[in-house]
Amino acid sequence: MADDYSELGPFLGAAGGYVPVDADLFEVALTHASCGSLGGIDVSEHNERLEFMGDSIWGLVVTEYIMREDITAGEGQMTLRRTQYISNSFMARCADHLRIKHALRHVGSIQGR
Repeated sequence: MADDYSELGPFLGAAGGYVPVDADLFEVALTHASCGSLGGIDVSEHNERLEFMGDSIWGLVVTEYIMREDITAGEGQMTLRRTQYISNSFMARCADHLRIKHALRHVGSIQGR
C-alpha cells in the first residue's frame, strides 16, 4: 500500500508539521469506500471505520475547545457552534487549507466533503 503514498509523509510534514509513522494507515485513511468499484485497485480497506472514530474524537476536541473558550455560553449556543465545526463544509475548508484534497482517493465528486 505505502508505495502509492510514498510522498505522503513528507507532504504532511510540510503542510501540517506531522510525519506519519505508519504510511499504510494513512493510505487507508485517505481512501474512500467509493473506490471499491475501481478496477485493479485493492480497496478492501477504506476510511469508514477510521472516519467513524475520527468523527468522535474531533467532536470531543471541539466540545472541549468551545467549553474552555466561553465559560458563559449555554448548551444551545455551544451545540450550534459545535455543529458548525463538525460539518462537512467546515472539514472540506480545512482540507483545502491544508492542501490535502488531492491526496484523497475517491470515485466521483467530493464537493462538500
